[in-house]
Amino acid sequence: MLPKPSNPNKKIFIIVAVVITAIIVAIAGYFIVTNTKSNEPNSPTERTPKPKNPKKPNADNYDQYLKDQHDAFLENLEKNHKNDNELEDIKQKNDQCLKDYKAATSEEREQETQKWDQKFKDRAKIKEIQDAMVQANLDYIEENKQKEMDKMDQKSAIFKQKQRITRENGAKSRLQQRFEFQNKNPNSGNYNNESWNDFLKKHNQKTENTDGSYSITDYGQQEGSVVKITDYFNDNSIKRIIESDSQTGKLAKETVYKNNGLISCITECNPYTEKITKEEGYYDNGSIKFITEYAADLQPTKHTSYHLNGSMKYSRTFKNNEHAIIFADKLSSVTTLNENNKKTKTIKYNPDGVASYIAEYDPETDKQIKYTSYHPDGYVEYIFEKGPQTGNEVKYAEYNSDGSIKYQI
Repeated sequence: MLPKPSNPNKKIFIIVAVVITAIIVAIAGYFIVTNTKSNEPNSPTERTPKPKNPKKPNADNYDQYLKDQHDAFLENLEKNHKNDNELEDIKQKNDQCLKDYKAATSEEREQETQKWDQKFKDRAKIKEIQDAMVQANLDYIEENKQKEMDKMDQKSAIFKQKQRITRENGAKSRLQQRFEFQNKNPNSGNYNNESWNDFLKKHNQKTENTDGSYSITDYGQQEGSVVKITDYFNDNSIKRIIESDSQTGKLAKETVYKNNGLISCITECNPYTEKITKEEGYYDNGSIKFITEYAADLQPTKHTSYHLNGSMKYSRTFKNNEHAIIFADKLSSVTTLNENNKKTKTIKYNPDGVASYIAEYDPETDKQIKYTSYHPDGYVEYIFEKGPQTGNEVKYAEYNSDGSIKYQI
């Protein structure tokens, strides 16, 4: 009996069916794996989210703040304590504290809310005062940034005039040679046997510049000594007057004028060392703008700034590493600096002279580490302390008028 012939179409159909089935299985497996991965957390942090720290309290969220703080405390407690009895005892005490607060009268809770409002107002006031102090520093820098350059200009002007009279190495200048030729030669047509000083007054009194400006030099009783140099603009108005001490011949005072003829600034110097001792600046209307006084080491000892109408804006004094600021003739604050000129403490005063707060700083990081607020009656109202590296608050306490702790965190 002959074998039954095979159907080639049937074989092809079976092969195609197997291939399609394999493709379907592969696609299904891909989607299963993809969905599984998408449901997994991206990082260990997502698997175990860290508890959020309680938000800072304000007048609107104080209740929630206490609850969040309470919950966070219990959560940290469970992680860090292994003694079940101790843990349960602490939990009960904190639960009781929370119940006591909730049982407080609405008046007491309103008072607590008002305290927090006052704290935020105090901090806003501190920021305002700090901004004012920064602006005062900027004003001071702006008023004094030309000090060293002006000092160099003063010395340079006198030096140039002296160079025309006598050389630094002792050699005779052309002016000296001319004087000697005239007054030692009777046959000279200009011979009049005049003194060296009279000769200078006649021949070296005026020095003209290419832009039309010029200088006039006045000489003292000593031969060749310069006592005053007056610089003029090209319109003949005074630009600057430099005065030397009549005894020492060194720089004593400089007065600079504006284009309108009014004084711009006056600088006074020690007639022996030529170091600046006092500086005055003026507004365009001629009223005083600032007065700065200096010690022998050129460090400022006092700086007073004025309004355009002549009233005092503020005054700063520097003495024994203390920097005091005075507003409206009343002591505003005193800042203490260390030997490296780094701020360590600031005391702010109320208009009645009572301390308002004391802020202490870490001189290494310049961050505030402690803030003590005082009640108008003079006792400590509250204290908060901060970490010197982070500047974050780490401790807070409120006090009663007798000094006992009223509340602390």
